[in-house]
Amino acid sequence: EQDIIKVQNVLEEHWWYNQLSQVRKDVVTDMAFNLGVAGFFKFKRTIGSISRGEYGKAAAEMLESKWARQVGSRARRLAEMMRKDTYID
Repeated sequence: EQDIIKVQNVLEEHWWYNQLSQVRKDVVTDMAFNLGVAGFFKFKRTIGSISRGEYGKAAAEMLESKWARQVGSRARRLAEMMRKDTYID
């Protein structure tokens, strides 16, 4: 739990994260926790799309990554959450 809080604190330093809905914040937090913050910040195109409010594009870019191939269904679920702004089980 403390590790997640640390990740959130780093993400909150970025304006685009702070204007996200809670669902999309949770997606970004999940990815940053899983990849490490430094690893997540390598997703430059995805972050750019998120910052412009292009959530469908961000979701597609998430799925085009090595991370998505490695985590499979989890990546598809998170991308769908990013796209639809709703929690998916």
